[in-house]
Amino acid sequence: WWPEEELTHKELWEIQTIFNKNKPEIMLTHDAPEFLVDYLVAASGRTSKLSYPSVTRQSFSGYFYGHKPKLWLFGHWHIPFDLEYEGCRFICLPELASAKVNTKTLNVEFLER
Repeated sequence: WWPEEELTHKELWEIQTIFNKNKPEIMLTHDAPEFLVDYLVAASGRTSKLSYPSVTRQSFSGYFYGHKPKLWLFGHWHIPFDLEYEGCRFICLPELASAKVNTKTLNVEFLER
């Protein structure tokens, strides 16, 4: 992880403005909301918690609790992860993975490499 991966405050403000206006059913982001970190650490097989804060992850958590999308796809962690949480399905795309999303049914189909 590098600090340069963080979104700027200006970018986060712009995203929040668009998010609040459009209330999307699908989110596609690089990282996940902060409240998923413990689940992701466990799924990755790590034995220790993350030692760095992330304004981006914290902001994503705030967006989620303001409006809950039905599907949230992200990468960053590079692990297979699929969790239903408070009415939203969170999917982490494993390293070099790709997927197709049916925007009507919200079905996610992982594509072969």
